[in-house]
Amino acid sequence: MCVGVIRDEIMARINPNVYEESITKQGCKEMNFTGRPMKAMFF
Repeated sequence: MCVGVIRDEIMARINPNVYEESITKQGCKEMNFTGRPMKAMFF
């Protein structure tokens, strides 16, 4: 899966090499769909 919608949020898979930089951008947050952070995925 690359992109999906949960309620009013978009989730996306990104390149793991740019995850740390991308998660700091406004509007991005760690994806925690199963109770654990999912690597390279964010809302």
